[in-house]
Amino acid sequence: MRVYPFRPTSTTKLQPGDFWALPLADGKFGCGRVIAIKADAGPGQRSMLLAGVMDWVGTSPPSVDSLAGCATRAQGQIHLRSIWETGGEILGNRPLEADGIEVGEFLSEQPGRNCMLMRGYDVVRPATSDEQLRLPVFPTWGYLVMVRLVQARVGA
Repeated sequence: MRVYPFRPTSTTKLQPGDFWALPLADGKFGCGRVIAIKADAGPGQRSMLLAGVMDWVGTSPPSVDSLAGCATRAQGQIHLRSIWETGGEILGNRPLEADGIEVGEFLSEQPGRNCMLMRGYDVVRPATSDEQLRLPVFPTWGYLVMVRLVQARVGA
């Protein structure tokens, strides 16, 4: 049984659905959520995870109840330090399935002959030409990108 809040020191302590606050410049909060953890992450690789920026803004930090029905606006790979630099702590866990959230689809690289379709960290198959036109390349975000994405949306 996990006790919240807690400050994760590696991704081995995280689970999909874990969430944290993203403090905004206007005093409100956005929310980050763990979408996927790289299953085969070896030593030295346990600091990266796939996170989602939630379609949620509130006057207090997010809670299990306040996130009900919220989707992700964007997904990208982050370093664990992104959590430390924003909210700092995992506040709780709400199963992704409860809100119909699925791991995003991405391209493994720029469109071309060797481009693969990825579902989160999993390589699925070669990407079709249609997928290469509409899907983004698997993104890696800097520490504060999630906060900036929320602030840009709400004009904070």
